[in-house]
Amino acid sequence: MYKSDYHIHIENLCGAGWKTPDPLPELLLSMKNQNMDSFGTSDHVNYHSWTAFLNKSKQRFERYKTDFFHFGMELTTISAYEEAYDRRYGSLDGYVHPGGDRPDDIALPLYREEIINCGVEYVIGAAHFPLNTPKILSSMINEFYRQQIYLARDKRIDIIGHPWGLLETYSDSNGNKIKFDNMESIPRSMQNELSAAIKENNKFVELNITKVFARTDCPERFKYQYMDYIREMFEAGVPVTIGSDVHGVNGYPDYHSLMEPYLLAAGFKASDFSSPNFR
Repeated sequence: MYKSDYHIHIENLCGAGWKTPDPLPELLLSMKNQNMDSFGTSDHVNYHSWTAFLNKSKQRFERYKTDFFHFGMELTTISAYEEAYDRRYGSLDGYVHPGGDRPDDIALPLYREEIINCGVEYVIGAAHFPLNTPKILSSMINEFYRQQIYLARDKRIDIIGHPWGLLETYSDSNGNKIKFDNMESIPRSMQNELSAAIKENNKFVELNITKVFARTDCPERFKYQYMDYIREMFEAGVPVTIGSDVHGVNGYPDYHSLMEPYLLAAGFKASDFSSPNFR
């Protein structure tokens, strides 16, 4: 049902936990065993000070690169206050948020020239957390929409990673944490405008496996809703990439049988999925 995967983490950041110090031989073998045609690593660069880890990923890539193995990265939308502080001091040690009751301005951790100089072939851009906004449902939806529109319009980004997929919990009026599990909570106008922005700016959208479909706490109704959402974007002319978002804790699982019923229900076939425009 799919033959590529462009969202794989190998460095020990943000939960990456491969049991071997060099996971690439295992990853390459898994790709061969699963008859995959193309894949890429995309380690996190949440702050400029993390570029050392990116360079470590690049060194590994150079040892094993082939025609079907590509070198990407994942950039996270962060607070402009944090970006400026990290640039100045080389870490967030000692950082204190300046306060205020408006959402922080959005930034990305690397400039376009820095991405090019790292030899990155493609960039996934993803929203991971709110930037100084209340964690009630309406505010969270507005915040993720704001960040994702920013990514869709930014020239550094090639793929919009797991759209709405990290809007996992919000707080009710009593402060109780509620799991987000209904795509109908997101206004149709926001869904359509994000799709239009991705298409207008020649970006790709990612169908992410582990952020939705491999989650045991995610109801089946939501999984089918989410697949239909990606299908709607595809039918509107937005190219779709597949990303497992594997962090290596259990190696590289074979998700093909897991994904088959959802992909079939939405009418997807392997040839529908794209590769990014490699630099």
